[in-house]
Amino acid sequence: MILLILEVRKVKGGVILAIILTTLIGIPMGVTKIPTSFLAAPGNPTDMIFNIDVMGALNIKYLPFLFALFIPDFFSTFGTVIGVGAKAGLLDKNGNLPGIEKCFYVDSISTVLGSLFCMPCMTTYLESASGVEAGGKTGLTAVATSFIFILMFLITPLALMIPSAATAPTLILMGVKMLGGMKNINYEDTTECVPAFLSVALTIFTNNVANGIAAAIIVYVILKIASGKHKELPLTMYPFATVLCYYFYTLTM
Repeated sequence: MILLILEVRKVKGGVILAIILTTLIGIPMGVTKIPTSFLAAPGNPTDMIFNIDVMGALNIKYLPFLFALFIPDFFSTFGTVIGVGAKAGLLDKNGNLPGIEKCFYVDSISTVLGSLFCMPCMTTYLESASGVEAGGKTGLTAVATSFIFILMFLITPLALMIPSAATAPTLILMGVKMLGGMKNINYEDTTECVPAFLSVALTIFTNNVANGIAAAIIVYVILKIASGKHKELPLTMYPFATVLCYYFYTLTM
Protein backbone atom coordinates (compact mmCIF):
# COMPACT_ATOMS: atom_id res chain seq x y z
CA MET A 1 0.00 0.00 0.00
CA ILE A 2 2.91 2.36 0.73
CA LEU A 3 4.29 1.79 -2.75
CA LEU A 4 0.89 2.18 -4.43
CA ILE A 5 0.12 5.40 -2.57
CA LEU A 6 3.50 6.87 -3.52
CA GLU A 7 2.95 5.67 -7.08
CA VAL A 8 -0.43 7.33 -7.57
CA ARG A 9 0.92 10.48 -5.92
CA LYS A 10 3.78 10.48 -8.47
CA VAL A 11 6.41 10.84 -5.75
CA LYS A 12 9.95 10.94 -7.18
CA GLY A 13 12.00 8.05 -5.85
CA GLY A 14 8.84 6.47 -4.48
CA VAL A 15 10.12 2.94 -5.09
CA ILE A 16 13.26 3.44 -3.00
CA LEU A 17 11.30 5.30 -0.33
CA ALA A 18 8.73 2.48 -0.13
CA ILE A 19 11.49 -0.12 0.25
CA ILE A 20 13.15 1.87 3.04
CA LEU A 21 9.88 2.50 4.91
CA THR A 22 8.81 -1.14 4.62
CA THR A 23 12.21 -2.28 5.87
CA LEU A 24 11.95 0.02 8.90
CA ILE A 25 8.37 -1.08 9.63
CA GLY A 26 9.55 -4.67 9.49
CA ILE A 27 12.02 -4.18 12.37
CA PRO A 28 9.51 -4.18 15.27
CA MET A 29 7.44 -6.82 13.45
CA GLY A 30 10.37 -9.23 13.30
CA VAL A 31 10.42 -9.29 9.48
CA THR A 32 13.60 -7.23 9.15
CA LYS A 33 16.66 -8.75 10.82
CA ILE A 34 19.14 -6.14 12.05
CA PRO A 35 22.77 -7.23 11.42
CA THR A 36 25.39 -7.04 14.15
CA SER A 37 27.49 -4.78 11.92
CA PHE A 38 26.59 -2.55 9.00
CA LEU A 39 30.09 -2.58 7.49
CA ALA A 40 31.98 -5.54 6.08
CA ALA A 41 35.20 -5.90 4.13
CA PRO A 42 34.79 -7.62 0.74
CA GLY A 43 35.58 -11.33 0.81
CA ASN A 44 38.79 -12.70 -0.67
CA PRO A 45 37.98 -14.06 -4.16
CA THR A 46 41.34 -15.85 -4.56
CA ASP A 47 39.86 -19.30 -4.03
CA MET A 48 37.22 -18.72 -6.74
CA ILE A 49 39.05 -16.88 -9.52
CA PHE A 50 39.80 -19.18 -12.49
CA ASN A 51 38.77 -22.23 -10.46
CA ILE A 52 37.31 -23.79 -13.61
CA ASP A 53 37.83 -26.88 -15.76
CA VAL A 54 37.14 -25.85 -19.37
CA MET A 55 38.12 -29.16 -20.96
CA GLY A 56 36.07 -31.12 -18.44
CA ALA A 57 33.03 -28.95 -19.22
CA LEU A 58 33.28 -29.92 -22.91
CA ASN A 59 32.39 -33.52 -22.10
CA ILE A 60 29.31 -34.57 -24.08
CA LYS A 61 27.54 -35.72 -20.91
CA TYR A 62 27.25 -32.07 -19.85
CA LEU A 63 25.32 -31.08 -22.99
CA PRO A 64 21.93 -31.12 -21.17
CA PHE A 65 23.33 -28.72 -18.56
CA LEU A 66 24.53 -26.45 -21.37
CA PHE A 67 20.96 -26.19 -22.67
CA ALA A 68 19.60 -25.83 -19.14
CA LEU A 69 21.82 -22.77 -18.64
CA PHE A 70 21.75 -21.25 -22.13
CA ILE A 71 17.99 -21.28 -22.76
CA PRO A 72 17.00 -19.50 -19.51
CA ASP A 73 19.81 -16.97 -19.95
CA PHE A 74 18.90 -16.21 -23.57
CA PHE A 75 15.15 -15.97 -23.13
CA SER A 76 15.29 -14.22 -19.76
CA THR A 77 17.44 -11.57 -21.40
CA PHE A 78 15.18 -11.39 -24.45
CA GLY A 79 11.98 -11.11 -22.44
CA THR A 80 13.43 -8.56 -20.03
CA VAL A 81 14.98 -6.41 -22.75
CA ILE A 82 11.75 -6.30 -24.76
CA GLY A 83 9.64 -5.65 -21.66
CA VAL A 84 11.87 -2.91 -20.30
CA GLY A 85 12.35 -1.49 -23.80
CA ALA A 86 8.59 -1.23 -24.20
CA LYS A 87 8.32 0.49 -20.85
CA ALA A 88 10.97 2.99 -21.93
CA GLY A 89 9.22 3.59 -25.27
CA LEU A 90 12.19 2.31 -27.27
CA LEU A 91 10.38 -0.27 -29.43
CA ASP A 92 9.59 0.42 -33.08
CA LYS A 93 6.14 0.10 -34.69
CA ASN A 94 6.65 -3.66 -35.14
CA GLY A 95 7.47 -4.21 -31.48
CA ASN A 96 11.18 -4.72 -32.13
CA LEU A 97 14.02 -3.10 -30.21
CA PRO A 98 16.57 -1.46 -32.54
CA GLY A 99 20.10 -2.42 -31.53
CA ILE A 100 18.97 -5.34 -29.38
CA GLU A 101 22.14 -7.22 -30.32
CA LYS A 102 24.12 -4.82 -28.14
CA CYS A 103 22.14 -5.98 -25.12
CA PHE A 104 23.04 -9.58 -25.90
CA TYR A 105 26.71 -8.63 -26.32
CA VAL A 106 26.75 -7.18 -22.82
CA ASP A 107 24.83 -10.13 -21.40
CA SER A 108 27.03 -12.78 -23.03
CA ILE A 109 30.31 -11.04 -22.15
CA SER A 110 29.24 -10.62 -18.51
CA THR A 111 28.22 -14.29 -18.40
CA VAL A 112 31.64 -15.43 -19.67
CA LEU A 113 33.57 -13.06 -17.40
CA GLY A 114 31.38 -14.00 -14.45
CA SER A 115 32.15 -17.68 -14.97
CA LEU A 116 35.86 -16.94 -14.51
CA PHE A 117 34.94 -15.88 -10.97
CA CYS A 118 32.75 -19.00 -10.51
CA MET A 119 29.56 -16.93 -10.54
CA PRO A 120 26.22 -18.45 -11.64
CA CYS A 121 24.96 -17.70 -15.14
CA MET A 122 24.49 -13.91 -15.24
CA THR A 123 21.55 -12.34 -17.01
CA THR A 124 19.60 -9.11 -17.48
CA TYR A 125 17.21 -8.38 -14.63
CA LEU A 126 13.62 -7.23 -14.69
CA GLU A 127 14.45 -4.85 -11.83
CA SER A 128 15.77 -2.53 -14.55
CA ALA A 129 12.15 -1.57 -15.16
CA SER A 130 12.08 0.32 -11.87
CA GLY A 131 14.99 2.43 -13.12
CA VAL A 132 13.12 3.17 -16.34
CA GLU A 133 10.03 4.03 -14.32
CA ALA A 134 12.12 6.58 -12.41
CA GLY A 135 13.21 8.18 -15.68
CA GLY A 136 16.50 6.42 -16.45
CA LYS A 137 16.71 5.58 -20.16
CA THR A 138 20.41 5.90 -21.05
CA GLY A 139 23.61 3.95 -20.42
CA LEU A 140 24.52 6.46 -17.73
CA THR A 141 21.76 4.94 -15.57
CA ALA A 142 23.42 1.53 -15.77
CA VAL A 143 26.87 3.01 -15.05
CA ALA A 144 25.56 4.84 -11.97
CA THR A 145 23.82 1.67 -10.77
CA SER A 146 26.97 -0.42 -11.20
CA PHE A 147 28.98 2.16 -9.23
CA ILE A 148 26.49 1.91 -6.36
CA PHE A 149 26.72 -1.89 -6.51
CA ILE A 150 30.50 -1.60 -6.05
CA LEU A 151 29.95 0.55 -2.95
CA MET A 152 27.60 -2.13 -1.61
CA PHE A 153 30.62 -4.40 -1.14
CA LEU A 154 31.45 -2.30 1.92
CA ILE A 155 27.94 -2.28 3.39
CA THR A 156 26.74 -5.75 2.40
CA PRO A 157 25.07 -6.44 5.80
CA LEU A 158 22.99 -3.29 5.38
CA ALA A 159 21.79 -4.43 1.96
CA LEU A 160 21.07 -7.96 3.13
CA MET A 161 18.82 -6.74 5.94
CA ILE A 162 16.25 -5.55 3.39
CA PRO A 163 13.55 -8.28 3.42
CA SER A 164 11.88 -9.65 0.32
CA ALA A 165 8.62 -8.21 1.67
CA ALA A 166 10.09 -4.78 0.93
CA THR A 167 11.32 -5.49 -2.60
CA ALA A 168 8.66 -7.90 -3.92
CA PRO A 169 5.93 -5.23 -4.26
CA THR A 170 8.18 -3.28 -6.63
CA LEU A 171 8.53 -6.25 -8.98
CA ILE A 172 4.81 -6.97 -8.80
CA LEU A 173 3.98 -3.38 -9.73
CA MET A 174 6.48 -3.42 -12.62
CA GLY A 175 4.96 -6.69 -13.84
CA VAL A 176 1.45 -5.24 -13.76
CA LYS A 177 2.58 -2.22 -15.78
CA MET A 178 4.30 -4.43 -18.35
CA LEU A 179 1.01 -6.24 -18.98
CA GLY A 180 0.04 -3.20 -21.04
CA GLY A 181 1.54 -4.93 -24.06
CA MET A 182 -1.18 -7.60 -23.84
CA LYS A 183 -3.62 -5.17 -25.45
CA ASN A 184 -1.84 -5.72 -28.79
CA ILE A 185 -2.65 -9.45 -28.89
CA ASN A 186 -5.22 -10.72 -31.39
CA TYR A 187 -7.65 -12.53 -29.08
CA GLU A 188 -9.76 -13.63 -32.04
CA ASP A 189 -6.94 -15.97 -33.15
CA THR A 190 -6.36 -18.93 -30.82
CA THR A 191 -2.93 -19.57 -32.35
CA GLU A 192 -1.89 -16.10 -31.18
CA CYS A 193 -3.62 -15.54 -27.83
CA VAL A 194 -3.09 -18.97 -26.23
CA PRO A 195 0.72 -18.97 -26.61
CA ALA A 196 0.77 -15.39 -25.29
CA PHE A 197 -1.26 -16.42 -22.26
CA LEU A 198 0.98 -19.43 -21.62
CA SER A 199 4.04 -17.22 -21.81
CA VAL A 200 2.71 -15.02 -19.01
CA ALA A 201 1.16 -17.78 -16.90
CA LEU A 202 4.12 -20.17 -16.96
CA THR A 203 6.54 -17.33 -16.29
CA ILE A 204 4.60 -16.63 -13.10
CA PHE A 205 4.00 -20.21 -11.97
CA THR A 206 7.55 -21.45 -12.72
CA ASN A 207 9.18 -18.19 -11.61
CA ASN A 208 11.20 -18.28 -14.83
CA VAL A 209 10.83 -16.05 -17.90
CA ALA A 210 12.63 -18.59 -20.10
CA ASN A 211 10.18 -21.39 -19.28
CA GLY A 212 7.24 -19.18 -20.22
CA ILE A 213 8.69 -18.06 -23.55
CA ALA A 214 10.01 -21.52 -24.45
CA ALA A 215 6.64 -23.21 -23.79
CA ALA A 216 4.84 -20.48 -25.73
CA ILE A 217 7.03 -21.00 -28.79
CA ILE A 218 6.47 -24.77 -28.77
CA VAL A 219 2.69 -24.37 -28.48
CA TYR A 220 2.74 -21.59 -31.10
CA VAL A 221 4.41 -23.87 -33.66
CA ILE A 222 2.08 -26.79 -32.91
CA LEU A 223 -1.06 -24.65 -33.18
CA LYS A 224 0.05 -23.00 -36.42
CA ILE A 225 0.67 -26.42 -37.98
CA ALA A 226 -2.60 -27.88 -36.64
CA SER A 227 -4.63 -24.92 -37.94
CA GLY A 228 -3.10 -25.08 -41.40
CA LYS A 229 -1.28 -21.77 -40.90
CA HIS A 230 2.19 -23.31 -41.15
CA LYS A 231 3.09 -20.85 -43.92
CA GLU A 232 3.13 -18.13 -41.24
CA LEU A 233 6.05 -19.90 -39.57
CA PRO A 234 9.64 -19.14 -40.59
CA LEU A 235 11.53 -22.35 -41.37
CA THR A 236 13.88 -21.72 -38.45
CA MET A 237 10.98 -22.14 -36.01
CA TYR A 238 10.83 -25.91 -36.57
CA PRO A 239 14.35 -26.81 -35.38
CA PHE A 240 14.05 -24.07 -32.76
CA ALA A 241 10.93 -25.64 -31.24
CA THR A 242 12.65 -29.04 -31.30
CA VAL A 243 15.60 -27.65 -29.36
CA LEU A 244 13.22 -26.13 -26.81
CA CYS A 245 11.51 -29.52 -26.35
CA TYR A 246 14.94 -30.92 -25.58
CA TYR A 247 15.46 -28.09 -23.10
CA PHE A 248 12.40 -29.14 -21.11
CA TYR A 249 13.65 -32.73 -21.27
CA THR A 250 16.95 -31.65 -19.69
CA LEU A 251 15.05 -30.19 -16.74
CA THR A 252 13.82 -33.69 -15.84
CA MET A 253 17.29 -35.23 -15.81
